[in-house]
Amino acid sequence: MKRKLTLMIFDDDNLGKVKTRKIDLSVIKAISIAAILFVVISSVSFYLLFDLYSERQLMLSYKKENELLKLKIAEYADEVDEIQSKIVSIDKLENQVRTMASKSLKTKKVDLAVGGREVDLLRDFSAVAERKEKQFFEDLNETLMALDTQLEKREKSLAELVNFLEEQKLTMMATPSIKPVDGWYSSEFGYRISPFTGRRTFHEGLDIAANYGSPVKATANGIVIHAGYKPGYG
Repeated sequence: MKRKLTLMIFDDDNLGKVKTRKIDLSVIKAISIAAILFVVISSVSFYLLFDLYSERQLMLSYKKENELLKLKIAEYADEVDEIQSKIVSIDKLENQVRTMASKSLKTKKVDLAVGGREVDLLRDFSAVAERKEKQFFEDLNETLMALDTQLEKREKSLAELVNFLEEQKLTMMATPSIKPVDGWYSSEFGYRISPFTGRRTFHEGLDIAANYGSPVKATANGIVIHAGYKPGYG
């Protein structure tokens, strides 16, 4: 026999009038279970929806960070390309200068700043997935700054070397290596007793005596502009 619940309803105006209702307990249990299931399902659904929303927001955040990371890497890649281009140009200039300086550098030692972290820099790029983003970019920025400093030193050293070579070139071009005529020195460069005034004067030239008709040669970067007798010179 099914158990039932009797519900009695009294009328306030007529206390003698009572209404009764019988409710099957199985129906009450079914309604209670349905309500509990509804609450549980609603709670689980809300949790899943909230978790899905949170996950979606997290994915959007990761996507934004990934885009920013790509932009940073692209910027650093451009800087690396520019620095490597400078390195190639400096290497070419250095080879050219060293060729020019193969003989001149015997009298002067010029220290060129060479080396650097070009290889380490590229190795750092390949390790981006294995390192923390912040630490990676800090190290990368430090590497770029160090490499740029090395390039500045190297460029400055090359500029000094170029200036030295230019000076050496001008000196070598202006320094005679042979006598312009086959003869003997009749008057040295410097102070002497003037053959014209008999006083001590500074002689700005170097007199070479030779037989008449001896061939005259241009030495160093000079040019023979006159060959013959000239008052005051002989």
